[in-house]
Amino acid sequence: MMELTTKKPISLIILQGNLFSGKTTFAKQFKTAFSYSTIYSIDDYRILYGNDELDGEGMAWDMMFTDVLDCNNPIAVCDTTGISKNMSRLWAINKLSIKIYCPVSECLRRYSTEPNSRNHIPYPYKDKINNTIKRMSVLLMDIKSDVILSSLDTPDKMIENLINEEEFQTFISHVQKSIANT
Repeated sequence: MMELTTKKPISLIILQGNLFSGKTTFAKQFKTAFSYSTIYSIDDYRILYGNDELDGEGMAWDMMFTDVLDCNNPIAVCDTTGISKNMSRLWAINKLSIKIYCPVSECLRRYSTEPNSRNHIPYPYKDKINNTIKRMSVLLMDIKSDVILSSLDTPDKMIENLINEEEFQTFISHVQKSIANT
């Protein structure tokens, strides 16, 4: 297991949410609002390092962690479902967990409009996407988050709601202090 050392002080935002809940859309909007952030999507790493097997999945996570720890910006945004046991390896970093809530019916509707959009991602679990969405919705209920946002809002509204959250204000204050001390 990797040692958690970073080249610069970084803070981590962990996006939690179901498949097709809007995490990637939110991450892109966050990057627009906070240009000093970098997005790390596990799906991008699966495409680069995955092989539809657990060893490829492990390699994808390892490479994402390496990049997060080498992040040149003060905020690293991890775009994952947030339920992987692999995420616990990053808990030592100053973090804010944001759950992107989306009803199962809406995730399934979004999937139905683009059913082949995930076919190119090597994923080691051989479950149908609609079954995975239903299963993950149950798992996500037990995951604690610092902030919960609704993906039924527009991305701009989600950012506005986030900025108004006390936990986010504390997180950003820490980030700004880290920037000032470097």
